[in-house]
Amino acid sequence: MEEVRVYHSLWKNLLFIASSFAFTAGFFLMDFENKQLIKWLGILFFGGGGLFMVYLILKERITGTPCIVITDNGVSVSSGKSFEVRFEDVNAFFIIDISKTKQIGIRYKKGVREKKMDNAKQFERLIRKANEKIARAQESIPAGGLTIKPQTLCDLMNERLKAFQRHHQINGQSSSAAQ
Repeated sequence: MEEVRVYHSLWKNLLFIASSFAFTAGFFLMDFENKQLIKWLGILFFGGGGLFMVYLILKERITGTPCIVITDNGVSVSSGKSFEVRFEDVNAFFIIDISKTKQIGIRYKKGVREKKMDNAKQFERLIRKANEKIARAQESIPAGGLTIKPQTLCDLMNERLKAFQRHHQINGQSSSAAQ
């Protein structure tokens, strides 16, 4: 099958970028009297968030590098933090909807879940445990503001996962039958 390349949508993120810069301008113009720290933290937080989104979108457009690539063997994510998800490690993908933010949860196979937890540093282990309690998944893929709807992306990833499993089940059975 052909690989699927997914990018951040400029139009879907335009409101976020505009509001980030509007809040940054608001913090810049406000007089906080003796609270200059609040002013500069607001400028850094909102300005940084808006600039980061502009950076991601421009980087994708200039280099042609998508934020998500779905292949026959897995999913590569390059949005801030880059990581790969191999289909051989996954049971299913599902939608997580937390506070109007859509993500795709990754339900890893039991042995993989335990291995990821064991290999994690102490702080990362706390995050993984919190993610499992809140979102029912150790890891997730950001799915908002993309050129494809989150549910469509999740369905596509599950279809590829099932195709991967069928292919490897058939090959596994044919190789064991030959022995």
